[in-house]
Amino acid sequence: MRKTIAPFIVFLLLTAAGHAQHVGIKGGFNISNYYDYNHRVIEVSSRNNFHYGLVAFLAPNRTLAFQVEVLYNEKGGQYDLEIIDENGESRGTGTRRDSYAYLEVPLLLKIPIDVFKIRPEFVVGPSVSYLLNRKSTVTGKDYYSEATSTDGYSKYIVNLVLGGDMFVPLFKGGLLVDVRFMTALNSFYDFSGSTIKHKQLMFSVGYVFGM
Repeated sequence: MRKTIAPFIVFLLLTAAGHAQHVGIKGGFNISNYYDYNHRVIEVSSRNNFHYGLVAFLAPNRTLAFQVEVLYNEKGGQYDLEIIDENGESRGTGTRRDSYAYLEVPLLLKIPIDVFKIRPEFVVGPSVSYLLNRKSTVTGKDYYSEATSTDGYSKYIVNLVLGGDMFVPLFKGGLLVDVRFMTALNSFYDFSGSTIKHKQLMFSVGYVFGM
């Protein structure tokens, strides 16, 4: 599957770029965590991660636009737990920190809030995430463990994206600044009968080149 997903994403981006009025680059940081939507078995604290990638959009008129992105996007969270070693003995309390790297493809509808050269816009749409890798560590007093296997984790996540951006004309292109909220619609891992889903707040800045 990994051998087929990359060519598909490249094809998608090239197709979008071929019809786009603007293409560009963007990057920023995330505030990410995940939630147990069924039983609240664990209390998860947020972690800061980052994202970067390419963006292309088509604006058929001044009241509507479509945007596609291909991003490297990190998600995760952390929580405190009791450490049980391989012998089943308690090693006290510690902290588990999770980091998940995804290939993220948002497909967004952009609606200008008003018509100015400096354009504030509302964005909404789905985003598909493909799991590239994960790293989970557990640390405590005189204890450390690390896991990287993705067995049992969902490879694909479908998300809902809501947010807004600001396009500021600059030189022959424009500066793009956006803030968005992303919530997963399906679970990335089942834990003791619970449904575990990502949530993420993303802050980005980029530059869009004129075509």
